[in-house]
Formats: sequence, structure tokens, C-alpha cells
Amino acid sequence: MAQPNRFYDFIEIKYKDLTYQLNNWLQSVYKKSAINFNSASPYGQIINVLKELFQHNIIYLKNAVKILDITQSQNKKVIQQTARISGYSTSRAISATGTLKFQLKQGIDINTEIKDSIIIINNGLILKNKTNSLYYSVKLNTERNIFPLSNSNTIFYLPIIQGKYETQQLTGKGTSNQSFSINIPGNKQIENFNYSIYFNGTLLKVKDNIYDMLPAEYACVVRSGFDGGIDIYFGNENFGFIPTEGSIITVRYLLSDGSIGEIFNPIINDWKVEDEIFDGQGNSIAVDKLFNIGVETDINFSSDGESIEFLKSAIPYTSRNFVLGTPNQFNYHLRRLNMFSKVNSYNKLEDNDFSVSDTIIEDSIKKINVSINKNQSRGKIIADLNNFNELYAKYKNNLNDNEIYLYLIPSIKKYFNDNINYFNIPFDVFYLDDDEQNKVLSYLRQLGTMAITTEVKIIQPIISRYVMHVYIRRFDYANEDNIRQEIISQTSDYLLNNNRFDRITKADLIQIYKNIDGIDSASVYFISKKNEDYHKKGQDLGYAQPETKTPKYFSKTSQFKTKIQPILAQSTIIKNGIAKPNAAYDPTVMLGIDKVHGDIICDKDEYVIIRGGWRDRKGIWYNEDPNTNGLSSINVVFDGITYKS
Repeated sequence: MAQPNRFYDFIEIKYKDLTYQLNNWLQSVYKKSAINFNSASPYGQIINVLKELFQHNIIYLKNAVKILDITQSQNKKVIQQTARISGYSTSRAISATGTLKFQLKQGIDINTEIKDSIIIINNGLILKNKTNSLYYSVKLNTERNIFPLSNSNTIFYLPIIQGKYETQQLTGKGTSNQSFSINIPGNKQIENFNYSIYFNGTLLKVKDNIYDMLPAEYACVVRSGFDGGIDIYFGNENFGFIPTEGSIITVRYLLSDGSIGEIFNPIINDWKVEDEIFDGQGNSIAVDKLFNIGVETDINFSSDGESIEFLKSAIPYTSRNFVLGTPNQFNYHLRRLNMFSKVNSYNKLEDNDFSVSDTIIEDSIKKINVSINKNQSRGKIIADLNNFNELYAKYKNNLNDNEIYLYLIPSIKKYFNDNINYFNIPFDVFYLDDDEQNKVLSYLRQLGTMAITTEVKIIQPIISRYVMHVYIRRFDYANEDNIRQEIISQTSDYLLNNNRFDRITKADLIQIYKNIDGIDSASVYFISKKNEDYHKKGQDLGYAQPETKTPKYFSKTSQFKTKIQPILAQSTIIKNGIAKPNAAYDPTVMLGIDKVHGDIICDKDEYVIIRGGWRDRKGIWYNEDPNTNGLSSINVVFDGITYKS
């Protein structure tokens, strides 16, 4: 057999390149014409099969390498496993929780249907929602609860959590540092907090690290497993205890379905009780037939665990310091919930001035008293009030330097449907109600790592409304309606995914629009509702903006100027016990808009949305729906055409 006199270039694995190299090599080695190796010949058929197999192997190898590269991989299980190997314990699913209301139906006689007028319910009672076909478990603080009923009291309430409890049993080996894995089939996960581990019937403490366990302490360490389950680690007598050979280790856990367990539009009697409920004499009763079952508090606050993007960013920075004390640490733990579209935490340490003492505050108050008693000028009194206000604000920050403020916007995408989108979703979706706030604080406390001296406050964001004017120069082949719809769609996506808290920049949006097919050039301008309201208020009180005009009865060189005065006559106002001077009307003010760059400027507690439904200072109305006629939330104007040669 002839020996090859050259090698192919294995870097070229494209089909055409590979075919060309193979044919050239065969013709050169065997001195045959190309016709002997084309697809019509037996040799050509064999060569084609070998080329296909080779290409498939290369593609498989490339995909295998790509999956293991966390910077490129989109396989969540692979990324979770990589995180686990790196020492990072991923956050598992968190189940939705809420409260059900049971109210006796009309015409039901308690004494006849319910013996002793008592309802007995066991902890872990299972219910099934008829709409989503998911299981929910009653979560009581005791093994069972007794609810007495009477003609005047025909209602009782049950707290529930999405999921169903299961149990697995393991056997101790009698060796040091034993470990066990609880594996879960399918797409379900063991709920992040709801699991218990028993050793021969004794409940074990769960510690964060093996070195946190005392000598021979009945405790264990739990980490998230590779596939939605958990791994359990025991000690070596110096740290923790050793489960004896043949001992029974029981693991009870809640199987969670994650975010799909939330119920947004509850329906009365949409529940089926799967377990038995008893009356006072131990008889099983048909609760579904006796009671109307409804939702008392929303069934929400669920999570599927960390997103792929969060895991990729967290793996390289895995830290063993899990104490919740600084804003960044709060951000970390709240973002891993993957249930908020925007998360920010901050304190006021950067505003602190610890040189402001009690004595300085007292001296400032004395100066105000002296100014008033001596009938000093109005300007002097206002200056002293301003000085006190500034000092007291710094002093107040010093007192609250251990407070963490949480700014949280729920993930509003889950409320979208055929009729609801970014531009018409109700405003209350952007806020956390009292029940949701309590669940957030409960989650942080459950982590068990919050600093004792830290106080947490959840703030309700201040919603600021803006409208956009987008000026487009298009290419001659482009369709204006298609461009308009693409601009509206991509603007919505950008605003929903924007993670900046200081501003929304025109440059970001212009760059997005430039990538839309058919757009040659784009400009963006924002109009702020609060800015328009401010100037409208000035006009309503008779303080028009300065203008220069030439009345008919004046010569062209004469100038007429409107005098600018304060909006309100009183010089100061009292707010939260602090005297503040009223600002004079400033016609050059642009509230919420950067005067130089035209960007939207945001405060720490502010949430910006592009939404109409309001009038500007001239009385012009902006609709909410950008697809309606007239001015709206997003106004696309085509002001030129570029013809391609």
C-alpha cells in the first residue's frame, strides 16, 4: 500500500474543506483521477460515510467541551454540578406559601355533621389544587390542631406550603465522616428549608460546617446535591458524632415544584383534600362538601433556585463568610432567590458625618432661638434653620448606621399574558405587600446568618413615569410598522432586564435600536412626569417661565420679561419635625433628566417605568398603550430615509 506523502490540515473540519483535502490526498497517493472517488463510485460512498462519522465525532467533542465550560454552557445541571464541586452549595427551590380559609357552607348543621363541633387536622395534611394539579401541605407548628366550631364561629384557617412530604431511610455504617445522598427523580427538588434528619428517632441539628459541630454532638451538615437532592455529612467524634453501624437515619423532606406553585388568580373551592380530617369522635369527615375553601392570603414567594447567570458569576467568588451584615451580602442572598427583577440593598454609611455630636445639634438650636429673640433678619433666621436641618440630617444618619434598606421589585414577567404586558401591568405588581415583606424577612432570618445588630427595612419604591420620543432615520427597504414594533418590544426587554440603579442611558437604547434591521440612525428623548408636574404647578400659580417677546406696541428693541417668584408665599415648611425653606420656582429645573446627556437619573428608592396615562405642562395627553394612535408611552417618529445604492 502506498504511503501518504503529506498530511491533511486537521484544523479544517468543515465539510467542503474536508472533502477537498481527502480527494486531493487520495488522488496524489494513488495517482487516480477524481472520478474514482466521487459520490457515484463505491470508494466515494465509503469516503462520504467516513467523513460524516468523523464530523459527528468532532461536533460531539466540541459540544462536550462547551458544556463543561461554564462561561458558555447553558446546561443548568452541569453548572450546578460544577458549582457543587467548587464548594458552593446551590440554593434549591423555595415553595410558595399562603393561607386557606375554610368557611361552613350555608344550610350545614354543625351539630349533625361534625361530632362535638370539633375539627382535628394533622400536620402535613395534603391538598391538591384542581387548576394546576399540584400538591400542597398544611404546615402547622404542632403535630395536629383542634379547631372548635359553633354557630357564631364557622371559619378556620390553615397555613399551607406547596409540595408533598416524603421520607427516606438510611443505615449507619459506624465509620467516621459518613456521607449520604438523597436523590430525587424528575424535575422536582427538595425544598430549600423544609427537611428534617433523625438519628434513631432523635432530631438532629443542621450545621453550616463540620467544624461548627461540638464533640460527639448530635448534628450533621447538609449541602445541595447534584440533581435537586441533598447530601448529608456526619462527624468523627471530635466534630459531631459517628452514626453507629445498623442505626436508622430518617430523612423527611418536602418535594417542591418551585415557581409554578404560585397561584395568581385563586378560585373558590378549587381544592381537593387528599388526606383525612376528623371530628371530635375520630370520624372522618368530607371537608370539601361541608366547607367552602378559598385563599385568604396569597400563595406566593416561590423560587426555582439560582439562575444559570447567577451561578456562573458566583462560582469564581465562593466565600466562606456567609454573615449578613453589608449591603452586598444582602444583595447576594436575595438575588440567588431568582424571584425579583431588581434587587438593591444600601445603608447610609456613606452619608455619615460622625463629627456631628449632640453638643453641635444643641448649639445649632440655640442659634435659631437667639436669631428669633433678637428679631434678626429673615435671611439670618432661614440660614440658621438651613444649618440646623443639614446638621440634624447627618446626626440622624449616624443613629441609623446599622440599618439596611432593601429595594425589591418582584419579577413582573410572570404576570404577563396575552392581555398584560410591560405597558399596562397594574402598578401594585411593582410593590411587595405586607405578607410578601414578612416572607422576605422570614427567609433572611431562616438563613441564620444575619448580624445581631443589623436592622432591615424593606422600602416601597417610588415609581416615576416617563415617556419616550424616538426619532428614526430608516433605510428605503425597511417597513416602518415592523421597525416600530421591534423598538417597542426591545425597549420593554431592556427596561425589564436593566440592572442599573443610578440612571437609564440614551446610549444603551440607541445602541439597541442601531442593531434593528432597517434603522440607519436613531435619537432618543425622555419626558419626565415629575418634571412636567413641577412646571405645571408653577404655571397654575401664576409663575410662568421666563420668556422674551416683542409686543405689538413695543419697538423691536424693547424686551418684556416675566418676573419669577416663589411658588408658595410662606418661607418655610415643617416636615418630620424639621424646618425646611420652600424652594423658589426655577424654570430651568429638569427633574429626573440629566441636563447635559438627557439620561434618566434615578434615586436609590426610585423605580423608573416608561408609561403614559398623564398630561404634560401643556395639557398634552400620553396614552399608556404604545400601539394606539396619538402620543403614548413610546412615540416613534420617522424623520428621514437613506437610499441604499
